[in-house]
Amino acid sequence: MSVGNAYTHFVPVRLSRSAAGWGDNDFVAVGGIFGINPGAGRFYGFFGAASADYGYRCGVGARTGTFKEYFHRRREKEEKMAMTCGKCAHMGLGFYSDTIGPVEYLEGKTSADIWIVGLNPKHDIGHVEQRTPAEFAAFDPDCHPYFWDFRKVSPALYANWKGPNSRIAHTDLVKCFSPSFPAVVLVNGSPTEVDSKQVVTNCSTHLLEQIRRFRPKVIICNGAPVCYTVMGFFPPNNEAQTNRATSYKYELDLGNGSKHSLWLVFSGFIGRIDNWNRRRLGVEIEDILASEGIELHSGTSSYS
Repeated sequence: MSVGNAYTHFVPVRLSRSAAGWGDNDFVAVGGIFGINPGAGRFYGFFGAASADYGYRCGVGARTGTFKEYFHRRREKEEKMAMTCGKCAHMGLGFYSDTIGPVEYLEGKTSADIWIVGLNPKHDIGHVEQRTPAEFAAFDPDCHPYFWDFRKVSPALYANWKGPNSRIAHTDLVKCFSPSFPAVVLVNGSPTEVDSKQVVTNCSTHLLEQIRRFRPKVIICNGAPVCYTVMGFFPPNNEAQTNRATSYKYELDLGNGSKHSLWLVFSGFIGRIDNWNRRRLGVEIEDILASEGIELHSGTSSYS
Protein backbone atom coordinates (compact mmCIF):
# COMPACT_ATOMS: atom_id res chain seq x y z
CA MET A 1 0.00 0.00 0.00
CA SER A 2 1.41 3.37 -0.97
CA VAL A 3 0.91 6.13 1.56
CA GLY A 4 -1.82 8.57 0.56
CA ASN A 5 -2.53 6.88 -2.78
CA ALA A 6 -3.66 3.32 -2.27
CA TYR A 7 -5.86 0.68 -3.77
CA THR A 8 -8.46 0.10 -1.10
CA HIS A 9 -12.16 -0.50 -0.68
CA PHE A 10 -12.05 1.06 2.76
CA VAL A 11 -14.12 4.18 3.28
CA PRO A 12 -11.93 7.26 3.78
CA VAL A 13 -12.88 9.30 6.82
CA ARG A 14 -11.09 12.48 7.77
CA LEU A 15 -9.87 12.36 11.35
CA SER A 16 -9.86 15.81 12.86
CA ARG A 17 -8.10 16.86 16.01
CA SER A 18 -10.05 17.28 19.21
CA ALA A 19 -10.42 20.63 20.90
CA ALA A 20 -7.57 19.73 23.19
CA GLY A 21 -5.46 18.93 20.15
CA TRP A 22 -3.31 15.94 19.35
CA GLY A 23 0.42 15.81 19.38
CA ASP A 24 2.12 16.18 16.01
CA ASN A 25 2.78 12.44 15.85
CA ASP A 26 -0.59 11.26 17.17
CA PHE A 27 -3.29 9.61 15.10
CA VAL A 28 -6.25 7.26 15.24
CA ALA A 29 -6.40 4.21 12.98
CA VAL A 30 -9.65 2.25 12.76
CA GLY A 31 -9.69 -1.14 11.06
CA GLY A 32 -5.93 -1.35 11.20
CA ILE A 33 -5.10 0.67 8.06
CA PHE A 34 -4.79 4.39 7.52
CA GLY A 35 -3.64 6.74 4.84
CA ILE A 36 -2.00 10.15 4.72
CA ASN A 37 -2.43 12.99 2.30
CA PRO A 38 0.92 14.69 2.73
CA GLY A 39 0.01 17.56 0.45
CA ALA A 40 -2.90 18.62 2.60
CA GLY A 41 -1.36 17.45 5.85
CA ARG A 42 -4.50 15.46 6.77
CA PHE A 43 -5.00 12.03 8.22
CA TYR A 44 -7.49 9.61 6.68
CA GLY A 45 -8.71 6.46 8.44
CA PHE A 46 -9.78 3.51 6.33
CA PHE A 47 -12.53 1.37 7.78
CA GLY A 48 -11.67 -2.19 6.85
CA ALA A 49 -14.11 -3.74 9.30
CA ALA A 50 -15.61 -0.46 10.32
CA SER A 51 -16.65 0.68 13.76
CA ALA A 52 -20.04 0.11 15.31
CA ASP A 53 -20.98 3.68 14.32
CA TYR A 54 -21.05 2.47 10.72
CA GLY A 55 -23.04 -0.68 11.39
CA TYR A 56 -20.21 -3.18 11.11
CA ARG A 57 -18.33 -5.27 13.54
CA CYS A 58 -14.94 -3.72 14.15
CA GLY A 59 -12.27 -6.28 13.39
CA VAL A 60 -9.30 -4.83 15.24
CA GLY A 61 -10.73 -1.75 16.88
CA ALA A 62 -9.61 1.84 17.10
CA ARG A 63 -6.01 2.40 18.11
CA THR A 64 -4.21 5.50 19.15
CA GLY A 65 -0.53 6.28 19.47
CA THR A 66 2.45 7.56 17.54
CA PHE A 67 3.28 6.67 13.96
CA LYS A 68 6.24 4.65 15.17
CA GLU A 69 4.08 2.63 17.58
CA TYR A 70 1.48 2.04 14.88
CA PHE A 71 3.96 0.74 12.32
CA HIS A 72 5.53 -1.47 14.98
CA ARG A 73 2.15 -3.01 15.81
CA ARG A 74 1.34 -3.38 12.13
CA ARG A 75 4.65 -5.08 11.38
CA GLU A 76 4.16 -7.52 14.27
CA LYS A 77 0.69 -8.37 12.96
CA GLU A 78 1.93 -8.92 9.40
CA GLU A 79 4.76 -11.13 10.61
CA LYS A 80 2.23 -13.31 12.47
CA MET A 81 0.06 -13.60 9.36
CA ALA A 82 2.52 -15.83 7.54
CA MET A 83 -0.11 -17.65 5.48
CA THR A 84 -1.21 -14.81 3.24
CA CYS A 85 -1.94 -14.61 -0.47
CA GLY A 86 -0.97 -11.33 -2.12
CA LYS A 87 -1.46 -12.26 -5.78
CA CYS A 88 -4.06 -9.50 -6.15
CA ALA A 89 -2.43 -6.98 -3.83
CA HIS A 90 -1.88 -4.60 -6.75
CA MET A 91 -5.68 -4.52 -7.09
CA GLY A 92 -6.28 -3.94 -3.40
CA LEU A 93 -7.22 -7.52 -2.53
CA GLY A 94 -5.57 -10.21 -0.46
CA PHE A 95 -6.21 -13.23 1.74
CA TYR A 96 -5.22 -12.54 5.34
CA SER A 97 -5.11 -15.08 8.13
CA ASP A 98 -2.81 -16.11 10.94
CA THR A 99 -4.46 -19.54 11.17
CA ILE A 100 -4.87 -20.91 7.63
CA GLY A 101 -3.76 -20.39 4.04
CA PRO A 102 -6.09 -20.08 1.03
CA VAL A 103 -5.82 -23.80 0.25
CA GLU A 104 -7.06 -24.60 3.77
CA TYR A 105 -10.13 -22.40 3.26
CA LEU A 106 -12.64 -25.28 3.34
CA GLU A 107 -15.69 -25.03 5.59
CA GLY A 108 -16.13 -28.64 6.66
CA LYS A 109 -13.92 -31.68 6.94
CA THR A 110 -11.10 -32.03 4.44
CA SER A 111 -12.24 -35.65 3.98
CA ALA A 112 -15.68 -34.51 2.73
CA ASP A 113 -16.83 -36.27 -0.44
CA ILE A 114 -19.22 -33.52 -1.52
CA TRP A 115 -18.16 -29.91 -2.03
CA ILE A 116 -20.30 -26.89 -2.68
CA VAL A 117 -18.29 -24.17 -4.42
CA GLY A 118 -19.52 -20.58 -4.29
CA LEU A 119 -18.09 -17.41 -5.79
CA ASN A 120 -16.33 -15.63 -2.91
CA PRO A 121 -16.70 -15.07 0.84
CA LYS A 122 -18.70 -11.95 1.69
CA HIS A 123 -17.06 -9.56 4.15
CA ASP A 124 -15.19 -6.28 4.16
CA ILE A 125 -12.10 -6.16 2.00
CA GLY A 126 -9.09 -6.71 4.21
CA HIS A 127 -11.03 -8.92 6.64
CA VAL A 128 -8.68 -11.19 8.57
CA GLU A 129 -9.82 -14.82 8.74
CA GLN A 130 -9.40 -15.85 12.37
CA ARG A 131 -11.10 -19.25 12.46
CA THR A 132 -8.85 -22.18 13.26
CA PRO A 133 -8.66 -25.42 11.24
CA ALA A 134 -10.71 -27.12 13.97
CA GLU A 135 -13.42 -24.47 13.65
CA PHE A 136 -13.47 -24.92 9.88
CA ALA A 137 -13.87 -28.69 10.30
CA ALA A 138 -16.80 -28.15 12.69
CA PHE A 139 -18.60 -25.80 10.28
CA ASP A 140 -22.36 -25.43 10.85
CA PRO A 141 -24.40 -24.49 7.72
CA ASP A 142 -27.06 -22.93 9.92
CA CYS A 143 -24.62 -20.08 10.56
CA HIS A 144 -25.77 -18.01 7.56
CA PRO A 145 -28.91 -17.70 5.37
CA TYR A 146 -26.78 -18.33 2.27
CA PHE A 147 -26.68 -22.03 3.14
CA TRP A 148 -30.33 -22.42 4.14
CA ASP A 149 -31.51 -22.71 0.52
CA PHE A 150 -29.80 -26.10 0.34
CA ARG A 151 -32.56 -27.44 2.59
CA LYS A 152 -34.85 -27.17 -0.45
CA VAL A 153 -32.26 -28.75 -2.73
CA SER A 154 -31.97 -31.96 -0.73
CA PRO A 155 -33.28 -32.43 2.81
CA ALA A 156 -31.09 -35.53 3.10
CA LEU A 157 -28.00 -33.64 2.03
CA TYR A 158 -28.64 -30.78 4.44
CA ALA A 159 -29.41 -33.13 7.32
CA ASN A 160 -26.08 -34.86 6.75
CA TRP A 161 -24.34 -31.51 6.56
CA LYS A 162 -25.71 -30.71 10.00
CA GLY A 163 -24.93 -34.12 11.46
CA PRO A 164 -21.84 -35.42 13.25
CA ASN A 165 -20.85 -37.56 10.24
CA SER A 166 -21.04 -34.81 7.65
CA ARG A 167 -19.62 -35.63 4.22
CA ILE A 168 -20.15 -32.11 2.90
CA ALA A 169 -17.91 -29.05 2.80
CA HIS A 170 -18.06 -25.58 1.27
CA THR A 171 -15.42 -23.38 -0.29
CA ASP A 172 -15.28 -20.53 -2.79
CA LEU A 173 -13.76 -20.03 -6.21
CA VAL A 174 -12.20 -16.74 -5.05
CA LYS A 175 -10.81 -16.70 -1.52
CA CYS A 176 -10.47 -12.93 -1.07
CA PHE A 177 -13.18 -11.32 1.04
CA SER A 178 -15.31 -8.57 -0.46
CA PRO A 179 -18.90 -7.36 0.04
CA SER A 180 -19.65 -7.89 -3.66
CA PHE A 181 -18.05 -9.42 -6.72
CA PRO A 182 -16.37 -7.97 -8.65
CA ALA A 183 -14.98 -6.07 -5.69
CA VAL A 184 -15.04 -2.29 -5.80
CA VAL A 185 -11.92 -0.48 -4.62
CA LEU A 186 -10.91 3.15 -4.48
CA VAL A 187 -8.27 4.11 -7.03
CA ASN A 188 -7.09 7.67 -6.51
CA GLY A 189 -10.38 8.37 -4.75
CA SER A 190 -12.64 6.89 -7.45
CA PRO A 191 -14.67 3.69 -6.90
CA THR A 192 -13.41 1.16 -9.45
CA GLU A 193 -14.31 -2.47 -10.12
CA VAL A 194 -11.35 -4.83 -10.05
CA ASP A 195 -10.56 -7.00 -13.06
CA SER A 196 -12.69 -10.01 -12.12
CA LYS A 197 -11.12 -12.27 -14.76
CA GLN A 198 -7.66 -11.57 -13.40
CA VAL A 199 -8.81 -12.20 -9.84
CA VAL A 200 -10.34 -15.55 -10.83
CA THR A 201 -7.22 -16.50 -12.78
CA ASN A 202 -4.98 -15.63 -9.84
CA CYS A 203 -7.14 -17.40 -7.27
CA SER A 204 -8.08 -20.48 -9.27
CA THR A 205 -4.76 -22.11 -8.44
CA HIS A 206 -5.91 -22.38 -4.82
CA LEU A 207 -9.11 -24.23 -5.74
CA LEU A 208 -7.24 -26.55 -8.09
CA GLU A 209 -4.72 -27.34 -5.37
CA GLN A 210 -7.57 -27.98 -2.90
CA ILE A 211 -9.14 -30.47 -5.32
CA ARG A 212 -5.84 -32.24 -5.98
CA ARG A 213 -4.96 -32.38 -2.29
CA PHE A 214 -8.31 -33.34 -0.74
CA ARG A 215 -9.94 -35.13 -3.73
CA PRO A 216 -13.70 -34.62 -3.40
CA LYS A 217 -15.96 -37.01 -5.31
CA VAL A 218 -18.72 -34.53 -6.15
CA ILE A 219 -18.41 -30.77 -6.72
CA ILE A 220 -21.60 -28.70 -6.84
CA CYS A 221 -20.96 -25.39 -8.61
CA ASN A 222 -23.23 -22.65 -7.27
CA GLY A 223 -23.83 -19.94 -9.89
CA ALA A 224 -22.89 -19.30 -13.51
CA PRO A 225 -19.44 -17.73 -12.90
CA VAL A 226 -18.37 -20.75 -10.87
CA CYS A 227 -19.86 -23.18 -13.41
CA TYR A 228 -18.11 -21.62 -16.39
CA THR A 229 -14.77 -21.45 -14.57
CA VAL A 230 -14.85 -25.02 -13.27
CA MET A 231 -16.01 -26.29 -16.66
CA GLY A 232 -12.95 -24.56 -18.11
CA PHE A 233 -10.73 -26.40 -15.62
CA PHE A 234 -12.34 -29.76 -16.34
CA PRO A 235 -13.89 -29.67 -19.84
CA PRO A 236 -16.46 -32.34 -20.71
CA ASN A 237 -15.44 -35.23 -22.90
CA ASN A 238 -18.37 -35.43 -25.29
CA GLU A 239 -17.62 -39.05 -26.17
CA ALA A 240 -17.89 -40.09 -22.55
CA GLN A 241 -20.65 -37.62 -21.67
CA THR A 242 -23.60 -38.93 -19.71
CA ASN A 243 -27.13 -38.05 -20.74
CA ARG A 244 -27.31 -35.50 -17.94
CA ALA A 245 -27.52 -31.90 -19.14
CA THR A 246 -26.12 -30.34 -15.97
CA SER A 247 -23.53 -32.80 -14.70
CA TYR A 248 -20.80 -35.14 -15.88
CA LYS A 249 -17.96 -37.25 -14.53
CA TYR A 250 -14.37 -36.17 -15.04
CA GLU A 251 -11.11 -38.05 -14.63
CA LEU A 252 -8.45 -35.82 -13.15
CA ASP A 253 -4.82 -36.61 -13.91
CA LEU A 254 -2.84 -36.23 -10.69
CA GLY A 255 0.49 -37.10 -12.30
CA ASN A 256 2.77 -40.11 -11.84
CA GLY A 257 0.08 -42.31 -13.38
CA SER A 258 -2.41 -41.44 -10.64
CA LYS A 259 -5.96 -40.36 -11.50
CA HIS A 260 -8.99 -39.21 -9.53
CA SER A 261 -12.60 -39.36 -10.74
CA LEU A 262 -15.09 -36.71 -9.64
CA TRP A 263 -18.57 -35.59 -10.59
CA LEU A 264 -19.19 -31.97 -11.55
CA VAL A 265 -22.71 -30.62 -11.01
CA PHE A 266 -23.69 -27.23 -12.43
CA SER A 267 -26.45 -24.95 -11.21
CA GLY A 268 -27.62 -21.38 -11.39
CA PHE A 269 -27.21 -19.49 -8.14
CA ILE A 270 -29.28 -21.57 -5.73
CA GLY A 271 -30.46 -18.49 -3.85
CA ARG A 272 -32.21 -17.25 -7.01
CA ILE A 273 -33.75 -20.34 -8.56
CA ASP A 274 -37.24 -21.47 -7.55
CA ASN A 275 -37.98 -24.40 -5.27
CA TRP A 276 -38.93 -26.71 -8.16
CA ASN A 277 -35.51 -26.28 -9.75
CA ARG A 278 -33.81 -26.58 -6.39
CA ARG A 279 -35.44 -29.94 -5.82
CA ARG A 280 -34.72 -31.05 -9.41
CA LEU A 281 -31.07 -30.31 -8.70
CA GLY A 282 -31.30 -32.23 -5.44
CA VAL A 283 -32.71 -35.34 -7.15
CA GLU A 284 -29.86 -35.22 -9.66
CA ILE A 285 -27.29 -34.95 -6.85
CA GLU A 286 -28.94 -37.80 -4.92
CA ASP A 287 -28.85 -40.02 -8.04
CA ILE A 288 -25.14 -39.31 -8.46
CA LEU A 289 -24.44 -40.11 -4.82
CA ALA A 290 -26.35 -43.38 -5.13
CA SER A 291 -24.39 -44.32 -8.24
CA GLU A 292 -21.14 -43.71 -6.36
CA GLY A 293 -22.24 -45.52 -3.21
CA ILE A 294 -22.07 -42.35 -1.10
CA GLU A 295 -24.54 -42.67 1.78
CA LEU A 296 -25.79 -39.67 3.72
CA HIS A 297 -26.31 -40.44 7.39
CA SER A 298 -27.94 -37.52 9.15
CA GLY A 299 -27.65 -38.42 12.82
CA THR A 300 -30.57 -36.67 14.51
CA SER A 301 -31.05 -33.69 12.19
CA SER A 302 -33.98 -33.56 9.77
CA TYR A 303 -35.12 -30.97 7.21
CA SER A 304 -37.90 -30.78 4.68
